[in-house]
Amino acid sequence: MKKHFLFSFTLLEVVIALAILAISLTGILEMMTQSQRRLSKSYEKWERMHVLSQAAEFYLMQNDDPPDIPEFIFPYRDYEVDMSMEDVPDLPEELNDLMGQVPLKCLTLQLRKVPENEVVDILRIDRLSYDSEGSFDEN
Repeated sequence: MKKHFLFSFTLLEVVIALAILAISLTGILEMMTQSQRRLSKSYEKWERMHVLSQAAEFYLMQNDDPPDIPEFIFPYRDYEVDMSMEDVPDLPEELNDLMGQVPLKCLTLQLRKVPENEVVDILRIDRLSYDSEGSFDEN
């Protein structure tokens, strides 16, 4: 005569296993949600820097008083760029106004979101200013 052993789980074991499974799934879903949020933030930051870099390329090729950026170069309806050109901050005085030196200026670009009209990113680039008065003498 053969004996058959039946292995069965008690109700308590099944409930505990389901609880462990539910806790594990909750942790995994939370990690996936956080990952999605980080990915979305990274994409938004990349997009803003891409938009700013296109504006920077345009303004770096212009003189100190550039025209407004054309729409075919900057086709982003959700953003506007404010440009300003100032002296470089914290530059030692002995490096300014040297004879025959082209002055160094700081190009500041502020990216604003149009509907909210808030500044979302700022890019500062130091550049030589060939248009300034008293700059490079050809003599």
